Amino acid sequence: MTTFFLILVIALVVMAVWWIQERRSRAMKNLATHLGFHYLGSVLPKSLSIRDPWLNQMTATWNVIDGERNGIRVIAFDCRIGYGKGSRLRTVVAAKADHNVFGSQTNHDLLRSITADDDDLSVSQSGDWILLFRPKQSFELKISGLMDIDALEMHINSIA
Repeated sequence: MTTFFLILVIALVVMAVWWIQERRSRAMKNLATHLGFHYLGSVLPKSLSIRDPWLNQMTATWNVIDGERNGIRVIAFDCRIGYGKGSRLRTVVAAKADHNVFGSQTNHDLLRSITADDDDLSVSQSGDWILLFRPKQSFELKISGLMDIDALEMHINSIA
């Protein structure tokens, strides 16, 4: 009986993880369609160069969307940084620009109302790209680095 219960619990955990990932994937596909972007799956475009010391440790990418906002090319994606228990999940928004294009002054209050924890987002330049992401923190839950879909949309729409 305990073996059956253990198998049942493991199956439920696997199904829950699959359901969460599938739900996120559908939300990213819907966002891409809504913004007029392309959903690329797990493939980052070759033109995106990431030279950030921490983001260089990416081991997987998924939910990649690619498009243009206000004449600026934008790529957003979810990724895993590192391996095993020390790995972190992140959403990264990359804009092909030579200056910070995120959070124009007119959208700043709107962005702050959508996501209260934006103060810990980092902006980094990597070649021709400006990257917006949550940097490594000393303590966090695995899923906490993924940006909420509404917040992601607001950050993309704030590009100017």
